[in-house]
Order: sequence, then structure tokens, then C-alpha cells
Amino acid sequence: MRWPESSAGEHGQELRLILGGQFPGVMPPMILVAQAGDGTLAGFLEAGLRWYADGCEARYPVGYMDGWYVAENWRQQGIGTELLRAAEDWARSQGCIEMASDTAIHNQVSQRVHQALGFEIVERSVRLQTCTGGRFLVQGVPEIKLIADLRPAMVRTGQRRSAAPAGHV
Repeated sequence: MRWPESSAGEHGQELRLILGGQFPGVMPPMILVAQAGDGTLAGFLEAGLRWYADGCEARYPVGYMDGWYVAENWRQQGIGTELLRAAEDWARSQGCIEMASDTAIHNQVSQRVHQALGFEIVERSVRLQTCTGGRFLVQGVPEIKLIADLRPAMVRTGQRRSAAPAGHV
């Protein structure tokens, strides 16, 4: 399951919409899976392209990891790393020079794994939305946004763009 708090039915409905190109605001995703020898799912990574991600250069599209999971009994065997490297290769083939992701602030394991694989924390945020009454509601949990530079080391500038492009808040 993509998110433990969602039901199998909710996952199925979301996946059908995404794969059918009907999920609002989402470009077609790239989904990688790691299958165990017995045919069970050992892990997956879902990524897509975005025109902008916090902390990334606004001149290029950004590969964005929307979901990354390895089953507990398959962790520490390089499966997550292989999934990430394949996603990075795909993002490079799409013209990306950076990969971005986010994780919940309380998910220390995810933060450590991201950082061990080359991501750096660029922002801590709380997502907000407004409702009809005009008051703001916190949606979900606070998150941490991370990015990784996909360019060879000799090409990297070391400069990160933190301001949103014109028209973004």
C-alpha cells in the first residue's frame, strides 16, 4: 500500500485515476517496482515531473518522488537505492538536473535515508488550505522538502535557488 492510513480501495481508485491521466494536476507518473522471487512486491518508487519544486532551479523540470517504499523485510538490501538510482536516470532522460522529494517531519527514518542517498533538506513547511469560511486549516502533517543534484560533481554550482518563480507564492 502506498500510504498505511489509506485503504486498499482508496489506493486502487487513486492509481486508476493516475494511470488513466485523470488525476488533477499530475503529469503522467513513472512507477518502478521491485518484485521478490516469490512474486510479492518488495518495494516501489513513484515519480513524476514538476515545473518547480522548492529549492530547485526554476529553469529546468524537476524529477519529483511522490512515493517511495520498501517492505520492512526487504530493507537494508539496496532495493531502495536501486529504485532511486533508476528514478534519477529516468529524470535525467527527461532533462532534469535535480530530484526533489518530501517527507513528514516526524519520519526520521525517511529523512536519514534521503540524506544518505544525496538529498539535502531545503525547507520545513506546513501545508495550508482555505475553506469557504475563510479560516485556514492544516492539511496533513508538517513536512520536510528535500532535493538532490543530478549533475556530475564538476558541473554543480553549489548555489540553490530558494525563491519561487514569478507567479508562485
